[in-house]
Amino acid sequence: MSQRYADQGLVIIGVHTQRGGENMAAVAEQAGIPYPLALDHRGATVRNYGVDRFPGYYLVDRAGSLRVADLGGQDLERAIRALLAEKPEQLLPPALIKISAKAIAKNKRLLLMWGSTTDVSPIIKLARSTPGLRKLIRNEFEVRHLNRLENPILAKLLKLPAEGPTLTVLEPDGSLVSMVSGKDLTGAAYADWLQKQRVPVLDAEVLWADALKQAKSQNKRILVYLTAPWQDKCFDLEALLQRSTIANALAKDYLVLKIDTERQSHGAQVAARLRGSKVGDLPWISITDCEGQQLTSGERPTAQGLRNIGCPTSKPDQAWFMSMLKETRQHMSKGQLQSIEMGLAIHARSQSH
Repeated sequence: MSQRYADQGLVIIGVHTQRGGENMAAVAEQAGIPYPLALDHRGATVRNYGVDRFPGYYLVDRAGSLRVADLGGQDLERAIRALLAEKPEQLLPPALIKISAKAIAKNKRLLLMWGSTTDVSPIIKLARSTPGLRKLIRNEFEVRHLNRLENPILAKLLKLPAEGPTLTVLEPDGSLVSMVSGKDLTGAAYADWLQKQRVPVLDAEVLWADALKQAKSQNKRILVYLTAPWQDKCFDLEALLQRSTIANALAKDYLVLKIDTERQSHGAQVAARLRGSKVGDLPWISITDCEGQQLTSGERPTAQGLRNIGCPTSKPDQAWFMSMLKETRQHMSKGQLQSIEMGLAIHARSQSH
């Protein structure tokens, strides 16, 4: 990626821990690493960035703010493209940096409500009283209430009217998608406007068909997981599978596919085919062959019956997830399995704090 995005401004700096650092220069030369490498002599970088796994990827924007931490695979590249698209004059103010990172990770847009508390209160009430509107906002947008006086630069860049309630939808990079006045806004008009501003809807049927085709051509399995935006554990599982060490190891044998039962069209139908008529909580994991036949699932046998491991954080659930991989892997090495097992343990500890 250093060469692919170099002309757009991507700069990669590698940081190596002190352990093994004496061999860093020779390994870099042998591997032909094109970007600079630094040695973290006293572990300050590891401490400051909260690094708990290797390799880890941390994205810093043009203003020097840490925006995204430890994504892997396609999500890492998507985040890189989003940050590279930001123009110097459109750099996000501190008030939006955190929700921008969330929006990138969850593939959402930003919904900003501008005005005083009195201005935006009727708009908030509309969301609560209009059927389906609150769910739409929760699923598709990261929301923030902002005051023009406290954010004058952003208000000027967006060319907001001088006063009155105003709603803006932004891309995670801060670029304006759409703006509407909140004055005299009805619930139906609000819902219609937001439906048009949400991120493009993915079709689960198309995603599943493409995954089958790709798995067959690459002789891989499919690790598919069912999610819903209202369940925090679904985001925990997604973060787990995006951890660089886990994502890189899984890529050896699996295509990882997310089916969102609410945000994707036909998501519920694809989920029902994969899981059948079973009732259970989400997230839910399954591994299939390239024909779509289930080889194993995240339903662990217990004395009380089958238990959905969801996002595996307990030791028995982690052990079951590892058994799923050991049962279905084709080319994955023992070392890669160990890196996944270590990643599971680290993730579980991070969730417990």
